[in-house]
Amino acid sequence: MLGDVNALMGMLIVMLFFSVIMDGFTIYNILVKHSDDAIEFAHVGLKWLKIIMVFFFGAVMLFYAFTVENTPLVTIAEFVLGLLLLADGVLSTVVKKKYGSKGAKK
Repeated sequence: MLGDVNALMGMLIVMLFFSVIMDGFTIYNILVKHSDDAIEFAHVGLKWLKIIMVFFFGAVMLFYAFTVENTPLVTIAEFVLGLLLLADGVLSTVVKKKYGSKGAKK
């Protein structure tokens, strides 16, 4: 099963969707609730390498959506995932810049 490229791509897409969902809940808690735990997560949990990788995978998913011929469902999933990852990267950058320094002062 792991030798099949399509199976690996499917697992990657599912994993990235879960990553976006988990980051979405965390960013919601940071931006809306302003809890101390959330601010600490912005300082400790959001690393610049992670944010760069989110942007990278977002660009890769959009590239695949426009260049690789797949079924329409897979193409739509890649396109939506690419947009979600780019939005996650932008929001993570905003949260890191705004609240990341507050965690360091405590």
